[in-house]
Amino acid sequence: MDTLAATLRTRLTAIAEPDRAPGMQAYMKSAMPCLGVSTVPLRAACKAVFADLHYADSAAWQRDVLEIWHGAEFREERYAAIELTGIRAARPFQTLDSLGLYEEMIVTGAWWDYVDAIATQRLRAIYQHDSAAMKRRMLA
Repeated sequence: MDTLAATLRTRLTAIAEPDRAPGMQAYMKSAMPCLGVSTVPLRAACKAVFADLHYADSAAWQRDVLEIWHGAEFREERYAAIELTGIRAARPFQTLDSLGLYEEMIVTGAWWDYVDAIATQRLRAIYQHDSAAMKRRMLA
């Protein structure tokens, strides 16, 4: 049985443009290699792979996100993990309880493109939902 991470890697590899990968990696000044998948095809692939996902709880969703994140061999897989954090099925989990997940991704990713996406899209949603508690956590 394929894992979500394996299915995703297969899909991304199928749509990759390997000739673009070195330029993408050089632009990011990253040691992590790229497959050569630009943003629009990456999001379309994620939408297809994640379309039927449903999560009983936040823990199951976070396990899938971190399996993709930690198992990533290519930068686009980490982008896909960030995409998974934003799917409709994950909306109920965008609470203070998910801050540990996002902290793990920011600390282990430690690159502007990851941090920008997580901060502006995911952390902002938590802040808008519960600004007082989020302010306290961020200041702490």
